[in-house]
Amino acid sequence: MFECQESNNNDSSDLIFGLLPSFINQSSNYTIGGTISGLVKSELVLRNDSGEELQVASGARSFTFTTKVAGAYNITISTQPNGLPCTVSNGRGTATAKISNVTITCGSDGSLWTSRTLPTSVNWRSVAFGNGVFIAVAFGSNIATTSP
Repeated sequence: MFECQESNNNDSSDLIFGLLPSFINQSSNYTIGGTISGLVKSELVLRNDSGEELQVASGARSFTFTTKVAGAYNITISTQPNGLPCTVSNGRGTATAKISNVTITCGSDGSLWTSRTLPTSVNWRSVAFGNGVFIAVAFGSNIATTSP
């Protein structure tokens, strides 16, 4: 909140330049969130640097922390679903805008899958293996997953 004070000095530049640092130094707060794939159990709990924990429901495809962050952030898994390993990608960084690219990937087959976006939607489904990597493509989607 800004407050104006009367001054005997007729030079308004003092007032203007006196207010500028408060505009420049204001830090913005941004929400942190992203996508989830492969979550078939409800025991997943995510945690951010501020200590907020987020219980994620089975089948959830996205999440957003309610605590807003200014500056550095670090999203971790506080509780893994029993028998379903999950990983965090893009979970650490510096927030200079809304963050929506954190990816939580869960896999029950022992492989950790990474979700990737294809340039266009595909109308076929397949799993291929090459160079030590599995690639799975969903029917009618622009999402593919790879392991590792």
